[in-house]
Amino acid sequence: MRITSFFITICLLTIAGAIHAQPDSLWSRTYGGEEADTCRSGIVTADGGFALAGGTASFGNGSEDFYLVKTDADGEVQWTQTYGGDGWEQCQSVIQTNDGGYALAGMTIPVDSTWREFMLVRTNAEGEELWSQRYSHIFNDDCQKVIQTNDGGFAMIGLKSRMDLSDAIWLIKTDEDGEVEWEQTFACVDEDAINVGMSLLQTDDGDFALLGLCMVWGDEGLDESLSIFMMTDDNGDSLWAETYVGEYLDQYMSFVQTDDGGFAMVGLSGYDRNEEEPGMDDVDFVLHKVDSMGETEWYQTYGTEDDLAMGFTIVQTDDGGFVLGGMIGTEWGRWGPANADLRIIRTDHLGEELWSRTFGGENEEWGGVVLSTEDGGYAIIGSTNSFGEGECDFWLVKTGADPVSVPKSSDPELPEQISLLSAYPNPFNSTTTINYIANETGMVYLGIYDLSGQLIEQLVSSVRQPGQYSVNFTKGSLPSGMYIVKMQMNSESLTTKVLLLR
Repeated sequence: MRITSFFITICLLTIAGAIHAQPDSLWSRTYGGEEADTCRSGIVTADGGFALAGGTASFGNGSEDFYLVKTDADGEVQWTQTYGGDGWEQCQSVIQTNDGGYALAGMTIPVDSTWREFMLVRTNAEGEELWSQRYSHIFNDDCQKVIQTNDGGFAMIGLKSRMDLSDAIWLIKTDEDGEVEWEQTFACVDEDAINVGMSLLQTDDGDFALLGLCMVWGDEGLDESLSIFMMTDDNGDSLWAETYVGEYLDQYMSFVQTDDGGFAMVGLSGYDRNEEEPGMDDVDFVLHKVDSMGETEWYQTYGTEDDLAMGFTIVQTDDGGFVLGGMIGTEWGRWGPANADLRIIRTDHLGEELWSRTFGGENEEWGGVVLSTEDGGYAIIGSTNSFGEGECDFWLVKTGADPVSVPKSSDPELPEQISLLSAYPNPFNSTTTINYIANETGMVYLGIYDLSGQLIEQLVSSVRQPGQYSVNFTKGSLPSGMYIVKMQMNSESLTTKVLLLR
């Protein structure tokens, strides 16, 4: 085991327009051996330390094994463990269990197989393996996330390849020993599509919230990309689902449940709303806030024309704001920004950027798991090619306390009447976003009508608290032409026009 410690003198970038002070860098550590060691997950442990998990080619038995590094609050190693056989294993997610042990989930290709399978490893508090389980059917399966469920069992989400060679979101529920109790598959695009589950959580009432990606590939590349957010009951049966389609490319990687009962998702947006022809040369962080039923409340992107960026993880701060973790680079690689550094962005509770920091060296870093720490600061976890002595190493960066606090009372003053703001883009040829303001608590109806007054689609029909909201309207099979957007709240009614051009 080689450990490198240094105070951060690495690249520090400040986004233009960020007006608040940023937290100081305290320390940084790398962990790994002479070969490639790639970190994909991390948590703050019950004792205030850290647990980092991923894959190692430096230690263990096979070509790559699960690798778990446990540190104290200062990043000093307390112990390390590897898990796996003679084949290939890759850990994607780690949690601390209710008894102080750990559960690690990811994929394995055993030596007697050519197909990837889900793999779940359960340990005690010292990282010693208690048991492991594999979950497979016929083709490749990719596990992305594990949680411990309210009954002490586990739930995992990822990708399941189906017989028709399309892929489905795969949700597996196990008991406390890893034995399958039930499983469910979901797809938002059924034919010739990649549907992969990215993240999940269980609510206090036992329901599951799931986030997935749906991608359709054609001869010339990606034809369609959308994200799906859905809720199931405690048996995995779907309760409702919402899909989110950007004008070019929106992909959400993870989410949190917010203190108002809604959710916030982070990922990447490949659509520059200021450009007539969006493309992959302009990819930004995206933060998407939805209510408890998945309906859009607001949407923010963060980036510059010269950079490519994508968000991986998100935490909500005590003041209701958010911290986003991810990567920023100058070129587009196969799976994300290339020549990248790690990046964190701090926002207020409406998604307005307060400050940002970038951490990196001369070579490439990737990842971007952001964690809140007990001292009011943050830890960002990923992998580095710039520091350490191996091909790549686990990387843990610790900042000082967040210097800003944004009270929720700083909401902008609401108008005395409801407002139906202009749609954008307008004219549109696929999807337009309609913004509106509720000036008080009440029932809001917002629909799309043709010029004869016939209702085409009801977009909103629910109670809204005072605030600004957004909702997307997708053309579907509608012909080109002018349509009316009508909003009703209490005794007030407003309309505006949108033009669809196919």
